[in-house]
Amino acid sequence: MARNINIAKRARIVAIAAAVLIAPIALAEFGLSAARGFNLPTLPYYVHEDGAPRLPENADFSVAFGPGVAARYRTDAEGARIGRDAALRAPSGDVRVIGDSQALGYGIAFEETFAAIVADRTGRAGRARIHAAPGADVEVIAAASCGGAGGAPLQIIALNLGNDLDEMYIAGQARRSLPSSVLGKWLAARSQLYASFAIYRSRRALARHPLPGLNPILFNLDAGERIVIAREAVRRVSEIIACTPADKTMVLILPSDFQVDPEELGKYAAYSAAPEAFDKWYEERDKAKAQMDAVEDYILRRLATMDIAAVSFRKEIAAYDIPSTELFDRHSHHLTAKGHAAAAQIIIGELQ
Repeated sequence: MARNINIAKRARIVAIAAAVLIAPIALAEFGLSAARGFNLPTLPYYVHEDGAPRLPENADFSVAFGPGVAARYRTDAEGARIGRDAALRAPSGDVRVIGDSQALGYGIAFEETFAAIVADRTGRAGRARIHAAPGADVEVIAAASCGGAGGAPLQIIALNLGNDLDEMYIAGQARRSLPSSVLGKWLAARSQLYASFAIYRSRRALARHPLPGLNPILFNLDAGERIVIAREAVRRVSEIIACTPADKTMVLILPSDFQVDPEELGKYAAYSAAPEAFDKWYEERDKAKAQMDAVEDYILRRLATMDIAAVSFRKEIAAYDIPSTELFDRHSHHLTAKGHAAAAQIIIGELQ
């Protein structure tokens, strides 16, 4: 009897201790959620078992990047972003877009993405699926593509020069991210505290960055080494095409923002941990643009020799009378809704 009483007392102590620990966390979660209008402050991506970053599957959530209007993100059974009325499992006939956060649509409605606009203009309104997440690049996508998506009438692979080549280069210096734990995946999709910690880590890393906004391959590699990375990116694109069947595939090359207008580099000065080094590069911003343009031109030539259709946002946007300040987010290289609309027009023009 005494033993049973001791067990009951211990159970009560454990329950009280758990309540003492959990109650403040729950209150903090609710307070943060209410303060943020019950929106997440960042995209809740995780690393899948195949090594590729992915949004949570079969999810429906809103994200507000700062004080702006929240954007709704709805995903299918594979974590692809879809429209509000789309089926959770992809039927044949949907436009498929593959890429990173640039293709996903950063802080804009699904209907404003170039994927949705192209689908609408090609007679498939609402039938677009965006297989994309922050941190993705053509190397990890290529490794994860086989056995996934089914056939599509049109596939667009977004090669983002703002990130992809740099992530491939940096991955050569360190291991790729390990798959997220079950708990980590669950917290990423639901916890405001977890999201706040992710933002804190990102800002802390940025605070130590001497040259934000500038591609690391420019100040870490020479011209020949950059071409090696570019050649590898083309090879990875060809692997994605081989593993994801589509009636027609087009590669959309998205530039670093300073390739469209070198003045865009100036907006990153406030984030630099080494102002003098940043100022030196800013003075040579035209040279930085020329170096990245040379890498892009090489990629375009390689794709052409492989009979892979490709279109350059940088080259085509020159014909549009749109200031770069309206094409790119003021705090990052991400395309605005107007930038996505321009990308859609470029793709449609190339298809026609």
